[in-house]
Amino acid sequence: ERRLKWIKSGLRYTLLTLRAISKWKNIPCVVTTDNHVIEGELSMLTGGFSSRIGDYQVIPQADPFGEKMGYTVTMDFKKLEIVKTMGTFKKGEHTPIAKKIYMGHTNKMKIEADRPMIMAVDGEPFTFNSDTIELESLPRAINILNPKI
Repeated sequence: ERRLKWIKSGLRYTLLTLRAISKWKNIPCVVTTDNHVIEGELSMLTGGFSSRIGDYQVIPQADPFGEKMGYTVTMDFKKLEIVKTMGTFKKGEHTPIAKKIYMGHTNKMKIEADRPMIMAVDGEPFTFNSDTIELESLPRAINILNPKI
């Protein structure tokens, strides 16, 4: 990542994403939300109150002032499919696709995998060896100032 600091942020995010995709292997797992049980080979899971992660609008339905966190889960994507959809995810134009892309809102999520997973929180590695991860929504946990202009 240090070698890429001189590159402008949008292109840097794209290059880092391509690098991550090249090393990625889907993880067989079960993802449970308030309303769904999703089974398959996990390609990506993102949850939170912000629509953006880096230069990508991965959770376009997220609301910083909402009661539940937004989530986007992709299952069974091959590496080339991920590369092909990068532009769509960057613009936040993806929509739920049966058995591929799942989107919604939830209070809690549980990910149970067949092998240990890496989890990052706000871009920082949080755990490297958990086969079960539970997330819980904390609406209004921080104050957000929204001045009227």
